[in-house]
Amino acid sequence: MCRKKSFDIVIGNPSYIGESGNKALFRKIAGTEFGSRFYSVKMDLFYYFFHLGIEIARWKGIIALIRTHYFTTVDSGNKLRRDIREKCTIHRMIDFNEVKVFASAKGQHNMITFLQKGKDEEAAAYRSVVKKSDNTDREKLRSIMHGWRKDVVHAFKRQGDLFDRYGHISS
Repeated sequence: MCRKKSFDIVIGNPSYIGESGNKALFRKIAGTEFGSRFYSVKMDLFYYFFHLGIEIARWKGIIALIRTHYFTTVDSGNKLRRDIREKCTIHRMIDFNEVKVFASAKGQHNMITFLQKGKDEEAAAYRSVVKKSDNTDREKLRSIMHGWRKDVVHAFKRQGDLFDRYGHISS
């Protein structure tokens, strides 16, 4: 029997490619067994990276991705949020909101998400949300990551309290 390769940590910054304007690419991916399981109308390509990370991480492995925060509430993120809720423990989410993390990227609402494969309902998730928008440098990013800025709201939430009644990941 062939054993699937798994990893202790999956880390990445996948490309932002929306289905709009890229229908041929999404049709091709949705035509695969993996793609058909996770495809949603109006989704972003990075959703597949989250799903794949969850699939290839070892039990208790870490999945850490930086992407936009839109998946936490949009309808196209339903399958992704369900996959996270059913298969992972959310340890930390740092929502940079409108802080420009990448100098050349347009329309940023970046969030770093740290997941662990496997459910631990008792674990607390640490949520950080930046409330002030500004251009940033390395030192400001470090202060956000470490929780030193006063314009960052921090909260610990139980796993079950992270999701609202609609399945959205709440702030």
